[in-house]
Amino acid sequence: MWTSSEGRYGGKYYDVPHPFITDKPAELVVVRNYLKYFGRLNDDRVRLRAEPSTNAAVVGTYPVKTGFRILEKGTREETIAGDTDVWYKVRLLDGTEGWFFGAFVHNLYDGPDGSPPPWPNVPDW
Repeated sequence: MWTSSEGRYGGKYYDVPHPFITDKPAELVVVRNYLKYFGRLNDDRVRLRAEPSTNAAVVGTYPVKTGFRILEKGTREETIAGDTDVWYKVRLLDGTEGWFFGAFVHNLYDGPDGSPPPWPNVPDW
């Protein structure tokens, strides 16, 4: 069973038991501000572009829930297929870098109810 408590600086502390090693829980500390650097795709077959433009070369096409680290958030808004957003420069788990249009990016800082989920689903790399 997992338990949690509020941290001093807005983070949460989670006691996560590991069934194969010991009955004693391990402590995992999550800092809310750290989540703003992680995201995942909220749609399927999303194109990763070499530059922040629909005219840029396609680096690859990725499935829903692909995780990535957010390196940069663009400042210029653009409207594509009725969605207005900015572009995000990202790094995938394999080290590939490129740009996703913001309408397809779910920033893990923003959970379903406006609060962050308990931890990022992608590792730090």
